[in-house]
Amino acid sequence: MEPSTNDTPSTVTSGSTARPLSYLDDYLHLRQSIIDSLLKLDGQLGSHVCHKCAIDKGIYRCEMCLYPELYCGGCIVKRHVRSPFHRLLHWDGNTFVDCSLQLLQAVLWLGHNGAQCPNTTDTVKDFVVIDVSGIHLKTVAFCGCYKKGMPHHRRDQLLHHKLFPTTLKVPQAAFTFDVLESFHLLTLQSKIAAYDFYCALEHKTDNAGVKNLPDYYEQFLDVICVYHNLMAAKRSSRAHDPAGIKATAPGECAVECPACPHPSNNLPEGWEVVTDRRWLYSLILTMDTNFRLKNWDRYVWNDVSLSDGWGHWVPSAPFLKHIEAHNQDLEPNLCDSQWRAINQADTKRSSGYASTGIGGVVCGRHGLVRRNGFGDLQKGEWYANMDFILFQTLAGVIFQRLLLSYSIVCQYSRNLFTRMKELPEQLQLPNNATKLVDFIIPKFHLFGHGKDPEQWWAHINPVSMSTKLMTPWACRETIDDHARGWNWHKITQLGTSLSKALQEAIEMSARHMSLHTKFTASFPSDITEIWEHEVIAWEGDHNKPNPFDNDEAKCTSRHSSCPLILIYFEEDNMAAAYISPFHLRWRADNSSSHRPARIKECPSSSDCCMFSNDKPETIPLFLPSEVGHFVPAGSLSQTAATWKIPGSFTAILPLRAKEMRLCIGQANNTLIELRRLLRITMGMWDFKFTDVGFSQRGNTQARSTINRFQEKVRRTAEHYRAARKALLTLDPMSTSLTSLRPLKQSDTQCPQRQEQTAVPGERSEGVEQPFEDIQPVTEADITNSEWARSRARAARWTEEKELVLEEMRRVLAFLRTRAVWWEQQQLRRADSVSVTVLDGLRAYAIKQAGIVRLLHCRFASLWHPRMESYRLSADWFSDGDLACHETSDALTNVTPKPGNLHLGGLEIQNVLEGLIKNKGIQRLAGFAASGFAMYAPRTYNCYNRMMEALLASHSDL
Repeated sequence: MEPSTNDTPSTVTSGSTARPLSYLDDYLHLRQSIIDSLLKLDGQLGSHVCHKCAIDKGIYRCEMCLYPELYCGGCIVKRHVRSPFHRLLHWDGNTFVDCSLQLLQAVLWLGHNGAQCPNTTDTVKDFVVIDVSGIHLKTVAFCGCYKKGMPHHRRDQLLHHKLFPTTLKVPQAAFTFDVLESFHLLTLQSKIAAYDFYCALEHKTDNAGVKNLPDYYEQFLDVICVYHNLMAAKRSSRAHDPAGIKATAPGECAVECPACPHPSNNLPEGWEVVTDRRWLYSLILTMDTNFRLKNWDRYVWNDVSLSDGWGHWVPSAPFLKHIEAHNQDLEPNLCDSQWRAINQADTKRSSGYASTGIGGVVCGRHGLVRRNGFGDLQKGEWYANMDFILFQTLAGVIFQRLLLSYSIVCQYSRNLFTRMKELPEQLQLPNNATKLVDFIIPKFHLFGHGKDPEQWWAHINPVSMSTKLMTPWACRETIDDHARGWNWHKITQLGTSLSKALQEAIEMSARHMSLHTKFTASFPSDITEIWEHEVIAWEGDHNKPNPFDNDEAKCTSRHSSCPLILIYFEEDNMAAAYISPFHLRWRADNSSSHRPARIKECPSSSDCCMFSNDKPETIPLFLPSEVGHFVPAGSLSQTAATWKIPGSFTAILPLRAKEMRLCIGQANNTLIELRRLLRITMGMWDFKFTDVGFSQRGNTQARSTINRFQEKVRRTAEHYRAARKALLTLDPMSTSLTSLRPLKQSDTQCPQRQEQTAVPGERSEGVEQPFEDIQPVTEADITNSEWARSRARAARWTEEKELVLEEMRRVLAFLRTRAVWWEQQQLRRADSVSVTVLDGLRAYAIKQAGIVRLLHCRFASLWHPRMESYRLSADWFSDGDLACHETSDALTNVTPKPGNLHLGGLEIQNVLEGLIKNKGIQRLAGFAASGFAMYAPRTYNCYNRMMEALLASHSDL
């Protein structure tokens, strides 16, 4: 007797505690019963007579139909006239074996909705059809009536029945639209290769490998390229253009970001004259390269471009012409960084490759790929390639401010506008536009990197294993298709992503404003007013002193040593004969700014420090004024010598002043290094807690690394204390001691882990450790810079909140404009196509407009309650937006009538009556343009009729 589900316990005991049952616990209890139920399906289930006619013996079963009844041969063929690609099983007396409709003499009739054509003369015996259910052999009979409006060519008849032919002349095989669409969605999401997908279809048809299946893999590659190209043209309304698909302009098939500024679609009137809030309408772009997306140099004579420059790739002809003319224009490296993209800009291995990678331009705020934003790289990051890609994606774009991020922009931007003049005239920016471009460096150039291009590269990198073996044009078409899919999914997620961004901006703005207010309250008001004026003055004119500059960058030992070397040359004393340029260079190369100092305690009772690798004979180099005080090197052992710091020689006043400057620089150096080491140690602790887990080996390795850095912290702290002690000996009343405070043991402790409330790569702390409690004094430039940074963080998060709200407004405005644009495409070819084609053009345009309006309604219903919860007002929400939000719950709770895909009249009437009663007829008028119209024309017409009837019955409104 099989166990009942009621016999399953509700809890399970694990050790000494009881926990609720999980799905797997239930499975373990019912495993035998479940496997017995599966095995029943391998038998006849007790039935031996045809389920339809009840006369003949039932020996056939459909493997794909929901109900597992048995049928006779004639009945199962009739049952599958409209399901010709189902897989059948035949009972041979002992078990079920594979069968097919073709073996039962089934014919696939084309042209008469499944009925037999009386005039057919063209029949193909073994026509191959590849479907998601497997590979099928069919007997296909083509229609021979040639009636008006009916397709007569094989190709047209197959397409009419959702079969895509493998050849366009005399096809002998076809792929179903379902298998093409399934592969398209799978490869966009999981990056599955066409080979793996086709092999899966073969295994689904014959997993034992005993059948001789026809091989149409090469044809599959061609068909998916054509299918993707057709879908791109269809979804960008190129089929509605009277000039035809050939008239497609560069970038017209690209999927654009609705949150970016588009002057003709989503920007308010007068945006171009705004001066004090230019950042609100800035176009933010990020440039980057990817050298994993290589393409081998393979000569293929039949490589054809299907959409050159239509989408996200630059047009090839002008691009290659520009590269050939300027591929030798290399610029010297003037950047001090060791960034490989700069040092190896023209040293990438290129032999054997048609392209060594691709360069791209991505929306810096939302991560969408720009139209015409891709181009091949022949060798490294040649500026000629990146210039053409950048200005091609900016062609025809109107902007008030362009913010361009690039990892090597410090070097790339030097002669950018000079190189721009070498580009085709239509790609060059106007002279006044070049002044509106600002350049920024992603933080990886400064120890952190922007995430938007890296997200796209991480998404597309799995495709590189396939694209590097493709022909050049197939590679571009594939990446272009993935870019469109990436952009579309990014757009569909804008509702949640912008909602989360708004929540974060509001919370972080309040947090940093509170921190800044508390930090400001710790200073006298007259001091903060001075600092405020300095920041405002610098924001208006960057030539004025920068309040964000910290004195720790000005008072380090590296900055202090250079003037002192010049002073040594000017002095006329006994040591002049002992100092040579070689000695000065040696001293500079071995200073603490070029190597870590190793401090050892002397065996004597005096509290002095020395460099373990310095020799006594080098003392005249460091103490030239005391040459006469020292004994020759061979006369004393190293341990017996008495070592003294310069400050211990009380009679050497000029040298004491110089040493004070060196001590101040050394102390500031060690403080900077100490803060850096503490931040690294904190990051290592976080990594140990969050990523290492309970691995003993991993924890041991992590702990060893942390111990090494803690030792570095200890040595650096001792270095600081030694410098401060020397400074205290030289001048106990020095004003520098105000900022160079005693370093306590608690100051060298790693900061505790805190809840992460900032975006990765962004700084969220108010004041930097150690010494965040420095007393406020007007001379404390370090405190001034920290106050300016605190003010900037609060201001930037407030601006972020305003910018997210502006992006929300842009998205809704863009979607409204796009929906109207789609509606305008309906009848553009009314004078040049047949009635059936025109009906399809009109229906598809209305469908796309409905999808866009559905997104619009979805976003509005997500954002409006979030804004109301934070008491934010937005005058850019239209009546249609509000009505869409107010009816979203009512629409989702309505249950359609059985068999009806649209809302019924009664349901619409109930919704409308509720709106009229609660919100008034004004909201309904706005809803007519952006509410029910998104569902279907029939629902929209039903709404209009109901609207007229309700207006007549509610005359009081």
